[in-house]
Amino acid sequence: MWSLIPSWIDRHNNMGKREHIPQAFVNRCVAYEQPTLRASTFFSPAHQTYARLDLFLATPGVQYMITQTNIGIATLSDHALITLQFTVPALRKGLRLWRLNTKLFTYAEVCTEIRYTIRSYLALNDTPETSVAGIQEALQAVVRGQFIAIAERANTLWKEKCQQLEAKVKDLEERHKGTGAGDARHQLGVALKELKALDMYVAEHAMLRTKQIYYVEGNKSGLHLAHQLLAQTNQSRVKVIQTQNGVVTTTEGLILQEFEKFYTSLYAQDLLDAEAIKDYLDTMPLFQVPQPTATALDKDLTPTEVFASYTTPRHGKGTRAGWVWSRIL
Repeated sequence: MWSLIPSWIDRHNNMGKREHIPQAFVNRCVAYEQPTLRASTFFSPAHQTYARLDLFLATPGVQYMITQTNIGIATLSDHALITLQFTVPALRKGLRLWRLNTKLFTYAEVCTEIRYTIRSYLALNDTPETSVAGIQEALQAVVRGQFIAIAERANTLWKEKCQQLEAKVKDLEERHKGTGAGDARHQLGVALKELKALDMYVAEHAMLRTKQIYYVEGNKSGLHLAHQLLAQTNQSRVKVIQTQNGVVTTTEGLILQEFEKFYTSLYAQDLLDAEAIKDYLDTMPLFQVPQPTATALDKDLTPTEVFASYTTPRHGKGTRAGWVWSRIL
């Protein structure tokens, strides 16, 4: 018999058997692939009898992938190794959503590097033979890869710094244990504070991301609450800005108005033309007020960008992250 049926199927009626038998069959792979092979092949001197082949069972969902079965040489345990050769079909990977690390927007050098990448790409690939849609789609992929590379580089530097601090802490602990020097104890406390600050940086970023994801899920009231929280975060960070007209303002209402104008113009642009993208990149940022008059403005792009990257599905249950740069480019 090439196939085996579990005993619990016998307790079902005919309808149940017809329903469960196709899924419950398990095949003896060797007998299924080589039906002329003898069931008793090896003689066991220890038992003075012929030993049956070891069973290797598989369901019909796996059986079709087996292309070859081989029986090895019987060992001292009177068991022969059965090898099966499979042809596994290629696995189709589904779509994967890439989550933008919004913390990167808080670094001016990262924004400068991304802007240079965009300009360089458009200068090399903006040709009459290339369609506008193709340029835009490929540009988004290039920018996404640039963000991934920058994030990986920052993560590597963070790990190296953590390892250096951990080694320093261990060395200072051994030094303090051996000599009891007061300076070693002081240096140990400073190193532990620095190491704790690095850990807290990652923890705070994870908590911020969790908070954002939690409040943007659900109904419209949840989205409204998320917008209020992000607006409060943005409002608390910006103290003074300088507009494109050169006017420095510290009034809370005027600052909010400037941000509304900025993001309204940012998302209202129909930037499908490469020249329009180049022109708009030159006028996109609000000007930074020189120190010590004010703080950098680019640190406050994160909340609005994060909220703008979320879209509500038609069913209203849950959200999915969108591609931030698709709204900019």
